[in-house]
Amino acid sequence: MIEIVCSQTPLTGASVRAFLKEVGFRPTNSKHFAALAFLYPYNNTYRRALSKTSLMERVPEVQVLGFASMWRINRRFTSLALAAAPLVQGKKVYIYHAENLSKPSRLFFSLFQHYVPDGTLHLVYGHKKKRERCQQDTPIYTEPGEREIIDLIGRLQKREFLSDEERDQLHDYGRLCLLSNNMWQARQIYASFLEQHQSPSVHHSLAQIYSFMKQTGRAEWHYLRALEHKDPLIRVYVCYALAILYLRHHPKAIQSTRKAREYIDRAFYELDSYKGQREAYLFAWLISSAAYALFLYREGKLELSLETLEKAFARLETLPPSERKDFYYVHASANKAQVYRMMQRLEDAASINEEISAIDPQNPIWPREHAKCLYDLHRYDEA
Repeated sequence: MIEIVCSQTPLTGASVRAFLKEVGFRPTNSKHFAALAFLYPYNNTYRRALSKTSLMERVPEVQVLGFASMWRINRRFTSLALAAAPLVQGKKVYIYHAENLSKPSRLFFSLFQHYVPDGTLHLVYGHKKKRERCQQDTPIYTEPGEREIIDLIGRLQKREFLSDEERDQLHDYGRLCLLSNNMWQARQIYASFLEQHQSPSVHHSLAQIYSFMKQTGRAEWHYLRALEHKDPLIRVYVCYALAILYLRHHPKAIQSTRKAREYIDRAFYELDSYKGQREAYLFAWLISSAAYALFLYREGKLELSLETLEKAFARLETLPPSERKDFYYVHASANKAQVYRMMQRLEDAASINEEISAIDPQNPIWPREHAKCLYDLHRYDEA
């Protein structure tokens, strides 16, 4: 029998950590390590495993652009659940005080339940045993230095005074949580920061978090306040995010190409006055152009959308090799394939999706899009 007693803790995923330790789980592939990076943002070894995931998952800037989404958490937790299931064969698993489970922990155990026989996993609200026989809370497994961070989060939530050094520690930890997609842990930190001080940087972080969680109304509210950021490139990326909300992520009743165009125009206005590094400018210009190409696509102006994307490819060629460049190339190529598909140029769309599947093989989206094109071409066996 495996028994885990969940305590109230600011540490997201603590019960999953305890469970994996209890069953003797050992990571064996990059998906396992990427999932553990979510649970242990402080662990450099686990975070380095993100370099073996898809471009969309491993390029840090992608988080800023709002490409991070729940599919990757489901994917990573599913790999953990599949690996942990054989370790509990013939055993019963009791999770006591399940009311204390965080949302990511609930997600993990709901996935885990699919891969074990009925009656294996028991989520117990409260504790069935008599109080005098109730075991102590299961220990929380922490990385070196992480215990101090947990204490700082607790103090921050209680609105206790933190020194500048302590606040910097929490900011650094929050950034690590964003990079490892532990948005729930990051939200605890940045929401508490915001209660004490209104900051465009904090609003920007919270906007990314709520966009990830598909809470688009909240995301927009924070993005609008992030427009006051002193960094002009951050303002460009915020305009891009707002445009994409109105083109893609908001509920259809709220979507508006007119509003999206306003933010796209503002992004280019910011870029016109930017005097900084050329490479940084080009990447910001590329993402703004991507939003403009999507706007044209939604307006039915497919030739103009294609022309905008071709200009982006021409500028991409002037940049030195990097993973960041590879991501932008794949992103622009995927958009080009989408335009081709709408124009019924299915062979061209299939060819592009095949290419980017080879460039970014860890991303399941590209083979799926390739298969759609093959299906439309009646090449069913290949699809």
